Amino acid sequence: AIAFDNSTDSSNAGTSLTFSHTTSGSDRVLFVVIQHTSNISTCSYGGVAMTLEAQANFTNRSRIYSLVNPATGSNSVVISGSNQSIQACALSYTGANQTAASLIEDTVSQQTSGSSDTQTVTTTVDGCWQIGTVGIQRAATLSSGGTVRETGNIWNSNVADSGSPFNLGSKSMSFSFVSVNQDSIGLAFSPSAGGGGGGARPRGRTISRVGGRFFVRSVDDTLLLVEDD
Repeated sequence: AIAFDNSTDSSNAGTSLTFSHTTSGSDRVLFVVIQHTSNISTCSYGGVAMTLEAQANFTNRSRIYSLVNPATGSNSVVISGSNQSIQACALSYTGANQTAASLIEDTVSQQTSGSSDTQTVTTTVDGCWQIGTVGIQRAATLSSGGTVRETGNIWNSNVADSGSPFNLGSKSMSFSFVSVNQDSIGLAFSPSAGGGGGGARPRGRTISRVGGRFFVRSVDDTLLLVEDD
């Protein structure tokens, strides 16, 4: 099953940001959540390029990068960009899907309005986790649906995760802040095979469980038996 490993927060009023983060355990995955007023060109960990999984460019800019099987121990997160300020949080987990192509179950990228925002992800396997944040013009505080891991020291917005695995279907996490339009960004990621999700199942528009059987309705409306428990 997926479990939280470690988190590290750092910031810099400049064109780049470098900070150390320590990972440990098996079936590791690393996420770097970035809030920035600059243009981000690259993000790496231990010299290995990370994959951009989600981004929002509505009011300001927010991004989430991932890396499957990052090096253990203390290594450097290096973010390169241009202009102004960068704030970032590294989050590492164990028990995660080790196939990069099927790691991410869903992403959220939306512009907030008013004084609250709810991020909802939909997953097709049990045992997933959700991460997310809202920023960057005003401090955003997690109000429900998760656990705060870090609070950025430039814009003071919470970076949070679900705090525990959840069953397949929809999962929400909410934030509150002073009324203003902001970027809202998040994702859901899946467990390793045998780690609570029963491994990756084919994706379609809907998935349901009848007795001990999983069914998925594919994009052409064919109902397929995916797995017998």
